Amino acid sequence: MGFFTKSDGTDHSAGAFQLGLKERVRYEAKATGLELQASDTIELVSSSPKAALVLPDETAKPGTVASGFIEGGEFQAGVTISCTITRADKTQLVASGLVDVVDKTLPRLSLLLGQ
Repeated sequence: MGFFTKSDGTDHSAGAFQLGLKERVRYEAKATGLELQASDTIELVSSSPKAALVLPDETAKPGTVASGFIEGGEFQAGVTISCTITRADKTQLVASGLVDVVDKTLPRLSLLLGQ
């Protein structure tokens, strides 16, 4: 599973990340053990852009293959954010994470397993 890094520098990798309406959080995609080639394509997409919009940086932050922000738009649970690196030979490396867009003014309950 991929991870999301909030603007305060904390990483989130277990369960769905809770994103508030109109909240904007930074994402960073990192590839380990892979040397990027000029012919590689990198795509980061949301399964529901109206709920969680992906806003990529024009140039990825150093040490990442992609970076930018995810912005909450509409209430929805289980939005998948996927990052795909496609090589010239069409092989792919994929990482994904789940986002729940929630009203952070209401009480919430979270359960983290395996921590």
